[in-house]
Amino acid sequence: MKRQYWGVSLFLLLLLLGSCTSVSNNEAAQAYYNLGNAYFDLGQLNESKRAYQRALELDPSLAAATYNLARIYIEDRRFDDAEGILLSLLETDPGNTLLHETLGWLEFRRGRYQEAADRYRGALELAEGNAAAWYNLGRILETTGETGKAVDAYREAVYYEPDVLLYRISLGKAHYLLEDYLKTVDLLYPVYSSGNRDLRLMVLLLKNLVAAEEYPAALEVANAGIDSWEAEAPEERQDATKAEILFYKAFTLLLGFENTAEGLSMLQDSLDSGYSDTDNLLLFYEYPDIPGFEEIQEMLEDKKVAPKEASAPQGE
Repeated sequence: MKRQYWGVSLFLLLLLLGSCTSVSNNEAAQAYYNLGNAYFDLGQLNESKRAYQRALELDPSLAAATYNLARIYIEDRRFDDAEGILLSLLETDPGNTLLHETLGWLEFRRGRYQEAADRYRGALELAEGNAAAWYNLGRILETTGETGKAVDAYREAVYYEPDVLLYRISLGKAHYLLEDYLKTVDLLYPVYSSGNRDLRLMVLLLKNLVAAEEYPAALEVANAGIDSWEAEAPEERQDATKAEILFYKAFTLLLGFENTAEGLSMLQDSLDSGYSDTDNLLLFYEYPDIPGFEEIQEMLEDKKVAPKEASAPQGE
């Protein structure tokens, strides 16, 4: 049995024992609130919701339980119920940035991106250094295709919390979309050089190094990425990650170093591992003069990857 489940079971026992003694409504409400949190952490939202509702029956003034109930309603897509709770809380605490952010998340889940962005901007007016709000604003702007503005938001998140890898990776991905490859390299390479071997970091760094034709550094990162993948526990390994690293290593060897034998071997390993990004594979057709191109073409044709032929003109 999982340790978390034991924790909830013990908590239930204590709660039942407490009900046999003189426990005030406020204490019981707090106990149910804590129980709701435990269930929420376990992903058992129905049980969590019932615990929060019971807490509020015992103590309607327990704002934290009310707020958490709104979070569950958002997950249940009961957006109107969640909004009613959050707006009511906001009336009594208009300077609470968390409420503004949660309303922003609610609007994002609704698909109302402009309203979501406005909510996060409202939160940032109250606390400009809120890195999480900058990050979520960036996500919204990226979703609406405003990649340049998303870069600005992600950059603020990195500025205020430079050690949060998620913020750096998101900024790097946005730079990649804008084809600002060297900016991503400048952002991520110092983290990699410091010893960080997060595979998300290395794959993103690798693809930007290849796009920027920084082949020696790309080969170094590719080798480190393969080592890190192999060091993971077998049940945690993702074959898609290995296939992507192998592809970029193959591309680097074939284009950057003209190391045909090893490059072809890496490319075959990548394809055998399931690599199937057609746009990237088709890049080889832009270099028909590289050594080994005929073998590359055969591999790709075996995987049904080939440039689309121009349509023949229709006869009258």
